[in-house]
Amino acid sequence: MHAFLLTGQTSQKRREWITHKLDEWKINQFDKRELTPSESSIGIDHVRQFQRSLITGPSAAIIWQTELLTPQAQNALLKTLEEPPHHTRIILETESVDVLLPTIISRCTVINLGTSTTSSLDQQQNWLKEWKKLASCSIGKQLQSINTIVTTRVDAQHWVLCGIETLHQDIIINASPEVIRRLLRAKTQLAANVTHKLVIDLCILG
Repeated sequence: MHAFLLTGQTSQKRREWITHKLDEWKINQFDKRELTPSESSIGIDHVRQFQRSLITGPSAAIIWQTELLTPQAQNALLKTLEEPPHHTRIILETESVDVLLPTIISRCTVINLGTSTTSSLDQQQNWLKEWKKLASCSIGKQLQSINTIVTTRVDAQHWVLCGIETLHQDIIINASPEVIRRLLRAKTQLAANVTHKLVIDLCILG
């Protein structure tokens, strides 16, 4: 399989892994193609332009922050993952595979670098403080606070995934099943490209 899905640890650690792997494969900077997000999402047009750049058959092709791919863009990428150009290795780098389509994941060799304990714990503690603060606010203040918590779809995805991980780690010992249900629903809605502001509103307000 010529497609790799890299996740786990920090973005810096993933970048270092990719740099090391390219050196190991003896691939120089002129023999690779990269898709780097310039906006809050990676759309189908970005993917098609990236696919056209592979016609020359580079030795490596990298998509950074793959979690930003819209569902339509992910579907457009499937054919390339199934039949990559000859001798081209494709690396998808992502913070979390949870927002990717199962069909994307199944076409890649998944490489998980593990968790960054300190970073993960800090994020979970911050999420817990935010949730407790929101729970004690009036509806009006909750709606105001949402605007400071998430401003983009990526923010919303990160916030929801961090909440799921927080509850999974039992940081909230007596977590309400309703809270978990809301977060899982929000995760599904965000993957389906529902407006992120509406998703988080419903997640917090119930």
